[in-house]
Amino acid sequence: MEKIMTKQAYLEMRLSDAIAEEIEVFVRDGKTVGDSVCDNCGYMIKENQIIQM
Repeated sequence: MEKIMTKQAYLEMRLSDAIAEEIEVFVRDGKTVGDSVCDNCGYMIKENQIIQM
């Protein structure tokens, strides 16, 4: 049976795989505010991504 991954879990997995540092992400009303970019590798989390905490 195939496991379905949430968007948040996918983003967390990609971040941990892609970089050793952290990306600071600002969240308002459950959505990201502005684009967040990793200084080391350029990985980007775009604005208005839904984040469940």
